[in-house]
Amino acid sequence: MQRFLLIQMVLLLFAAMRPAPSTVIAATTTTPKLRCVESPESVEIRYGDTLLLRYNIVAPPAPSEALSHYERNGYLHPICSMNGVQVTGDFASDHPHQHGLFTAWTKTKFGGRTIDFWNQHKELGIVVHEKVLETTNNETDAGFQVSLLHCEVKKDGTRSPVLRDTWTVRVSIPKKATRAVYDLSFTFEQTNITQLPFKIQEYHYGGFGLRGSNEWHSEASKQALADYVSGKQSERPKLQHALSRFQTSLGQDRKTGNHSRPNWVSLFGSVQGELVGVRLFCDPTNDRHPHPVRLHPTKPYFSVSPCVLGELILQPGESRKTNYRIEVFEGQQDWMTP
Repeated sequence: MQRFLLIQMVLLLFAAMRPAPSTVIAATTTTPKLRCVESPESVEIRYGDTLLLRYNIVAPPAPSEALSHYERNGYLHPICSMNGVQVTGDFASDHPHQHGLFTAWTKTKFGGRTIDFWNQHKELGIVVHEKVLETTNNETDAGFQVSLLHCEVKKDGTRSPVLRDTWTVRVSIPKKATRAVYDLSFTFEQTNITQLPFKIQEYHYGGFGLRGSNEWHSEASKQALADYVSGKQSERPKLQHALSRFQTSLGQDRKTGNHSRPNWVSLFGSVQGELVGVRLFCDPTNDRHPHPVRLHPTKPYFSVSPCVLGELILQPGESRKTNYRIEVFEGQQDWMTP
């Protein structure tokens, strides 16, 4: 009996010493979520911890005292790729008044006076943040709505609001996206909040503007593009020399596409060794669709400008709504031409 008990004890001891069967734990991956985050300084949309875009409630500081005159709020910058590579530029040395993604008319008439909201150095008009209306976080998208004021700047420096501009910004990721790309839905509705007609005069740029990365402009790229656009150089400079490139749905570039009316326009280039860019689609419901595009011959910015087609008038209380969809992408895209 004692021998039997001894054998049992030995068997139990060996069982306790035997390694436990390996446990297979299913690998799990957590997909980052889109989220909208509001603070006193900004409204941001992030993909997990990666910043995709920032709306500036407080004016970002200029990189130097010499450019402090161009500080303003009420625009999107930076806009980044899904991997956090910055696509837009701000306070560029050649055009410091161009701030990321912004809205501003260039040649307008109000009360017999000329107002230029685009060119800050003229001190005739300015666009400023008014308030955040809402932020939203859903399972498939994130966004916000803000209002801005387009103000006339009087001779004594006071500002008088003329237009209220309501932006609705929403970010989503296409379900079947095979590359690092997301959709930025951008709607702006401008209302004349005065008792007088507001005239947007015919002009070659103005309305919606987007400035590309500051890395996409240099004196060398400017000269290479100037030679190409003027015809001095017949072959389009390679991207490594031009630094940025335009392409439209009509197959045109900066040489042939200025003031064309494509269904989409793209601006892209290399930043930190990564090919990144934007592709903007004009919604068919927009008045004067498709909108003419101003493609600058040597600089990385474009304007979507229905005013190219002639004067627009907003009567007191009248509104004008515009819808664009913008793909923000990283990497070579199927639609790109060599």
